[in-house]
Amino acid sequence: MTIQKRYAILLGAILFLNILFNSVSAYNITFEINGPLIYETPSVCILEPKSNLGTDTQIKNWANEAKYAVSEWEVKLKEKEMIKERKSNWEINIIEISQSQQESYNYENCFVIILFEYRPYGENLGGETSPLEWDENRSLITIYTIGIGPCTPQDVEYYCSTGTRTTQEIGTIVRHEFGHALGLGHYTSDDDKINEDWARGRAPSPSIMTNFLYEIVKEQQIRPLDVDKVREVYGENGFKNTQKETKEETLPDTDSSLPSRLTVQIPEWIKKNALWWFEGKIGDTDFVLGLEYLIEQNIMKIPPTEGSSNNSQQIPPWIKNNAKWWADGQISDDDFVKGIQYLISSGIMKISTIENTSLCQGTKLCITGTVEKIVDGDTIYVKGEKIRLSLTNAPEKNEAGYAEATQFTSILCPIGSTVIVDQDDKQPYDVFGRTVGKVFCGGKMLNEELLLSNHGKILTQYCSKSEYANELWAKKFGC
Repeated sequence: MTIQKRYAILLGAILFLNILFNSVSAYNITFEINGPLIYETPSVCILEPKSNLGTDTQIKNWANEAKYAVSEWEVKLKEKEMIKERKSNWEINIIEISQSQQESYNYENCFVIILFEYRPYGENLGGETSPLEWDENRSLITIYTIGIGPCTPQDVEYYCSTGTRTTQEIGTIVRHEFGHALGLGHYTSDDDKINEDWARGRAPSPSIMTNFLYEIVKEQQIRPLDVDKVREVYGENGFKNTQKETKEETLPDTDSSLPSRLTVQIPEWIKKNALWWFEGKIGDTDFVLGLEYLIEQNIMKIPPTEGSSNNSQQIPPWIKNNAKWWADGQISDDDFVKGIQYLISSGIMKISTIENTSLCQGTKLCITGTVEKIVDGDTIYVKGEKIRLSLTNAPEKNEAGYAEATQFTSILCPIGSTVIVDQDDKQPYDVFGRTVGKVFCGGKMLNEELLLSNHGKILTQYCSKSEYANELWAKKFGC
């Protein structure tokens, strides 16, 4: 071989290695650590989902899958421990709490609490992990059982999902959120394209702590990298780390047996709503929905507003500044709640609770009553009135998707539950004499939720005839 050929081969090899090196090191990784957060043999309390969240089979499967997901962390941590005597340092005690036990259970025994809820209004979250209000050294994991949809490749929020989550999706979310409870933050790249490839399953995810599409189950697993990171956080003594001595041994003097203690944290989606309200991205009604949620969860206690028969919200513009400061962290949750309570109680800000029909607008009927019958996804009976959803159409009997849409409405607005019907000012009745309008169940709008969950479609031919055509939810789906 000539010297020239040797130089050419050597130069080619150098160029190849340079390209390979640059492609490998073209982005930087951040793996956040927030722990250690649990000690001794931690008890993880899994609350059986409420019966209105799904069918009996779904509820059983979700609870079991949460148990399996937590157990998988324990198994993998023990497998990695080479010294037999230390395997017990990674033990996790799982406690299953049935619906009948939840009211009287003493939650002081729980280091981590896992509960299930419906998806928060306007958000697509798989789950959230936050400190417990009565002990910041313990974690509350909230798993949301219904996602948002449909998700397209063009969506910025590439970790969205569709409809009621499958058992496997629930398990994946629990694995991710329990990683947070162990003290792990997110695993991210500084290259958004790489993050998206992991999220959409176009490239194998190196960690369960990346953001991801919940339905890409096979790509989202607890990886050796995750196990090693937990071991790095806790050290060779595992959960029996001696750092426990630096933490408070006793809980504050508070009644931690009350289930309301578990929901006292204000969800992040409400703070986002407050910021969007300040920025003009959502209207007063959407902001009030967040306040309604706080009232329903007993986070905010509001006496009935007197002296006004007007159903619309009267919100002084300067309150928007307070909402922004709260969203930015300049005002604490406690101060924000107390401030809103004061403004409402003193009559400066007028908002009614669900019994006083604060969600209605316009001049037509505003009906508050219980659901008496569910005909299909878009038609229900309230106070003897047959109510047809405005702008939203669900499948009819004998059409594909009928059973799923009807079940969805039955879960969100079950028979016997209290709802508000806001009659459409521009199309108060349809050709069959049914009352047409928006239906609110527990602060969520059934019209929009059916569209978000892909159980209904927008009736664009009625956009010009509806009072609601210019609302964000209607515009989003085609009006």
